[in-house]
Amino acid sequence: MKSFKLIMFFFILLSSFSGYSGERGYFVFVWGDDISKKTFIEYRENSNEYIKNKECWAKRYGDGISIAYVNLVPNGINIELVNRALSGDASSISQIQYILKNYRDDQITHGFDGMLIMKENNNMMSVLSIPLYGSLNKVQQEYKANINKYEFIDKLLCESLSPFDRHFIP
Repeated sequence: MKSFKLIMFFFILLSSFSGYSGERGYFVFVWGDDISKKTFIEYRENSNEYIKNKECWAKRYGDGISIAYVNLVPNGINIELVNRALSGDASSISQIQYILKNYRDDQITHGFDGMLIMKENNNMMSVLSIPLYGSLNKVQQEYKANINKYEFIDKLLCESLSPFDRHFIP
């Protein structure tokens, strides 16, 4: 009887591991001008080819970006609110975080993990992230002509998602 219980225990243990499908990726809302949004969409369409920053992504709690809303804007977020948040207004940042945390639809059942604000200008690109908790985080780098633009974006996105990890729940 003991051996039967032991076998059943190992069977249950093994079957529970096989049902595990891995970590989920981040759910993000992306804000930016048309050029930045287009660049992000192009990156997403080909991201498997450009993910070279495996060391950076290995440090993130999420498994890349699973869901990114680029054209759908959550109710309550508008240009005025974003501009106030960008100027450092704490109540605007909190309002955006509240909207993102409480967003629900068919794909997102527990809210976004945060917001990415992208800006591309000449050879500079910046990604400002607003995690659900905490303050703004800005990552900005100059794009070098000798590297692939999408590898560059991949690195920026990975670095900008680090503040999301503090409260990320897979």
